[in-house]
Amino acid sequence: MVGGVVLAVGLILGIAGVLYPMSASSSVVYPIVTSQTYKVDGNDYHSQGIALSAGETVRIGVTEQNSTVFNFLVMNTTEYRNYYGCAPACHSLPGAPAGPLASLVNATVSPSKPYNSTFTAPASDTYYFVFDNTVGANYSEYYQCNGPAGICNGVEATGLFSVSTTRSVTKYSTNWPVVGLGALLLVVGGAIGTFGTGKKQMEPAATAPTK
Repeated sequence: MVGGVVLAVGLILGIAGVLYPMSASSSVVYPIVTSQTYKVDGNDYHSQGIALSAGETVRIGVTEQNSTVFNFLVMNTTEYRNYYGCAPACHSLPGAPAGPLASLVNATVSPSKPYNSTFTAPASDTYYFVFDNTVGANYSEYYQCNGPAGICNGVEATGLFSVSTTRSVTKYSTNWPVVGLGALLLVVGGAIGTFGTGKKQMEPAATAPTK
């Protein structure tokens, strides 16, 4: 009986270890944009829209692979609508008022000055990551393109762009300590059952003496 009880307990523990696995949380990096290369002509721009939820944080990497300079901007939907409504002549020209370049991030990127940072969405929206090559390394080129002369000599920018996000995931695995204890009890219960059911060998009956 004792062996049978131990066997039953061991079997229950073994099944429980499989049906109720251990869980652990870990952070996993998910790429949103993986090393995309964008070639942007002088006095032009390129944009990439990404939908983000409120409070979501992404890691941004931007590098310039050509010998020029461009602006990297992050805009919400409203800001971007204002931007593409005036691009490429959004920046202020000499003697003119400042153009509508409202943005959440405004950075200058060059071969010696990459941009690597995080961005947290303040609200659920589509955010636009903009490569603005309208000004370039020399503001006079922008004036020539967008001013009265209208002669554009801008240099092409080649930007490498990546965006990733980190999310918490829960991973499950078999509860091996419980399964191991169950297996041990199965062995012990089997051993108890084997020795407990063994029969003692009967001694031979005494024979009557002969005359």
